[in-house]
Amino acid sequence: MMPLAAGTGVVVIAVAAAVVAVVLIVALSVRGRGTRAAKRRGEARRDLDQAREHADQAERDRDVARSQIEQATDERADHDAPSNSVAARGRGGIWRRLWK
Repeated sequence: MMPLAAGTGVVVIAVAAAVVAVVLIVALSVRGRGTRAAKRRGEARRDLDQAREHADQAERDRDVARSQIEQATDERADHDAPSNSVAARGRGGIWRRLWK
């Protein structure tokens, strides 16, 4: 038989090794979770930047379309009626006021 002190020493070493293993597993798990969260935040930030760029582009496209509509309306009004008539002054005026 083994003396009691030797058996106790083996148990203490085994328990200590188990505790160290558990601490390492938990530490690596927490670190991995933090890394994944940082990656998700980075992806969300990129998605937000892309959405802002898309919104800016849509706004520029809208402004270009509005200016083209105004130019077309102004050109049509200039060509359709004489410039000193009441019809020429009134034509397209409501649309110009609405678009501003």
